[in-house]
Amino acid sequence: MALAYRSDTVLQSDTGRAYAGVRVLPVVDGVAQSIYADASGTPLSEAITNSNGAYEFWIETGTYDLEFSVGGVSLGPPETNVEIYDLLTDGAEIVPFAMAEGQPEGSTGRALDLVSRRSVMADVVGDYNTATGFGTDDAPYLQQLATALEAQGGGTILIPYGRRPYLGSDLTLKNNVVLEFDKVSSGSNYGSGLLSFKNAVWVSPTATIKVGNGSGPRASLLRAGLTMNNTSAQVAALWFGTAVTILKNTSDHVIEGMILGFEWAIKCEDTSSATNVAQYSRSRIGPLLLDNKNGIWLHNYLDIARLDAVHCWPFCTVAATAEPDDAQLKRTGTALRLSGVNDWTMANRFFSYGYNRGSWLSDCASVT
Repeated sequence: MALAYRSDTVLQSDTGRAYAGVRVLPVVDGVAQSIYADASGTPLSEAITNSNGAYEFWIETGTYDLEFSVGGVSLGPPETNVEIYDLLTDGAEIVPFAMAEGQPEGSTGRALDLVSRRSVMADVVGDYNTATGFGTDDAPYLQQLATALEAQGGGTILIPYGRRPYLGSDLTLKNNVVLEFDKVSSGSNYGSGLLSFKNAVWVSPTATIKVGNGSGPRASLLRAGLTMNNTSAQVAALWFGTAVTILKNTSDHVIEGMILGFEWAIKCEDTSSATNVAQYSRSRIGPLLLDNKNGIWLHNYLDIARLDAVHCWPFCTVAATAEPDDAQLKRTGTALRLSGVNDWTMANRFFSYGYNRGSWLSDCASVT
């Protein structure tokens, strides 16, 4: 029996918040299928989302419909034709497409990313200490893996669940390299529980993750030294650095997860160039949870950048001691900054609370 791992997050459609207590049931032709707790086939009675809206199970490889319910009441139509397969961790050869009937001789196709991408499990030290705000710098090792994958056409760097990698220096994901954990996290979605996340990369405020063509992180990025329930004065003094820097003249970036405690969550490498020069294109940003002084700054984008399901909210200080005018919940910067070309940039389900500016657009061609 070949088992594959399935994990995902269920969000409430009206608020975008985690939906806890949802039963996830895989079915085939209306018949419930057996699920397991691990790769060894230990039976699992049911899959229920935790406080973060996350669920996980193992199941035989195949295609399923997923039904979602709470207390026996369906949440709506099932998610259909979900392919669940084993993600190879030691790479796989690219399988070419078969020639479609009627296509001229010599036609070519492009293999599907998820089944053909090479992936590698990163044996990071992962010893970041929340008490000291430091750990062994895993950036040089991860950089070696990224460079090796780029030389083979790209792939995915998988970080083992539970490791706590620390980036004391820059990490560059230049061409078709994605950084993610091999398993979703469990923990609180606000306050001190965020420090116990098991799929977080801790980034020094003097370092950044630089992303290029077809690259980016799918993980929680937390500023090294971050503590919870700061006062507004501490936020002003301690939150600095940029988590993700988008490299100039690149495209098709992929950024998902959670980013907390920085001056900027995501920012273009060059935000000062003339506003009529296209330098970036086709980023895919989200789902993403943010709590930083500023959120995202996209400058001189051409050809439709897409931001979807981005939630800017005071996750780190929502449980802090109340201050006059709820200052502990306020952020002095801008949640979304768009400047320069921005040719048909699309922002869908972008929510912000407590920012001095929710959105700031200047010199843009067209934004929807």
